[in-house]
Amino acid sequence: MVKMNSKESEGRYRTLFESSIDAMVTFDRDGIILDVNEETVKLTGYSRDELIGTPFKNYFTDPGRAQEGVDLSFKKGAIRDYELIMRSKTGEETIVSYNATVYRNSMGEIEGVFAAARDITEIKRSEERFLALYELSTKIDITTEELLDFTADEVAKMLNPDMCYITTLKGDTLFFRALRGDAEGWIREGTEVKVDKTICGLVIEEKKPIVIHDIRKDPIAERYPYLEEYGIESYVGIPLLSRGRKAIGTICVLNKGPRDYSEKDLELLSIFASRVSLAIERARIERELLNAKAKLQERSAELQKLMQNLRESEEKYRAIFESANDVIVTLNLKGNITAVNRRAEEISGYTRDELMGKNIARLKMFTPKSLAIILKNFGKRMIGMDVPPYEVELIRKDGKKLFIEINARPLRQEGKVVGDMVILRDVTERKEAEEKLKEKMDELERFNKLMIGRELRMIELKKRIKELEEKLKSNEPYKKPESD
Repeated sequence: MVKMNSKESEGRYRTLFESSIDAMVTFDRDGIILDVNEETVKLTGYSRDELIGTPFKNYFTDPGRAQEGVDLSFKKGAIRDYELIMRSKTGEETIVSYNATVYRNSMGEIEGVFAAARDITEIKRSEERFLALYELSTKIDITTEELLDFTADEVAKMLNPDMCYITTLKGDTLFFRALRGDAEGWIREGTEVKVDKTICGLVIEEKKPIVIHDIRKDPIAERYPYLEEYGIESYVGIPLLSRGRKAIGTICVLNKGPRDYSEKDLELLSIFASRVSLAIERARIERELLNAKAKLQERSAELQKLMQNLRESEEKYRAIFESANDVIVTLNLKGNITAVNRRAEEISGYTRDELMGKNIARLKMFTPKSLAIILKNFGKRMIGMDVPPYEVELIRKDGKKLFIEINARPLRQEGKVVGDMVILRDVTERKEAEEKLKEKMDELERFNKLMIGRELRMIELKKRIKELEEKLKSNEPYKKPESD
């Protein structure tokens, strides 16, 4: 292989840096940013010039923890899966996982840290949703007020609205309960209003969710001018429905600015609403049972890692490339491997010499099914098609199988595709965690079925007590019902 001159090599690594789908940054011992790639610019909302020369910690909700990550990187030489919450220029928050490692100059001296951040927001939110719902399902022996408070706390924590509350319906009056957020000058916990005077009343009337992303663009909001009067610009209302589909209240989420709610947000709120509805129904039945019991007694109960200073020299770019905690492989248009980093040897068990120059179609590192997927996606990228991250099975030289997540982008020179850069991350532990999560979800589903059975038995018991009560009132002899 012909040795590239320094300028060509530097350009090559710069291309790798900019082509990465992870947000990459490099910083010095003081945590001052030296360089960033385009993904970091997109994630933060700040330009490259605005970022370079500023403290790395400034772009996170917890600057102290961010600085600790900087210090740990220099102290240990590398850190993995270091979670931070990045705050963009517009205030949007993204949960990221950093892998970082030091890089050295040609003299072997540490010059800085190269870090890559991967957006794990959706993964973390899924975990939070599961934990909240699992915890909610275990809350059996608590009062209705405690359950309403728990539900409001979880909704506020997971959706982070400006305001949320739960209402319960009694006759034609709505009672505002479990209020969270900023409602100063509008409502307070315990407020009572006529059901037809609020948008919550419309949710109850229609017995289905009402979602308003922007009240200025939704005709429904025109019927409730108080929303705009109090600065409310987006609203979600989910009905609480009894088993007979009778509306008994609502869960409401409000914001003082437009907001798009995802299907998962609405699904989460609907699950919470279903559980709260069951709890309210149970409490009502228990009250009626207690009242019936009292009467009877009178008469007889939830990589990208930011790279550092990739402008300076071939050694820096090579150090970053070699020090990455993810596998990085580059391919030419024929699918032949043109470069691999140290991590590729560690993950695969093959040496660099065994990998270099090999065509991916002839590699024995993947299962036949995985190799077919890899070749298909490689072909798509080479003709300009976008391919989202995907997972395959890798077979190490020693025969051990690993689950690998592949992110890849075409390498371009002067706008022309000249090859492919592939980043492979070992997600074996995550896959195992997902299996455990599935087991827990199955357990939760079985639990909910048991809960439904219990509610049905309570309803039947209430029915029989009512019959007994009527017989007692009429002084008629009680006829024991036939066994089911």
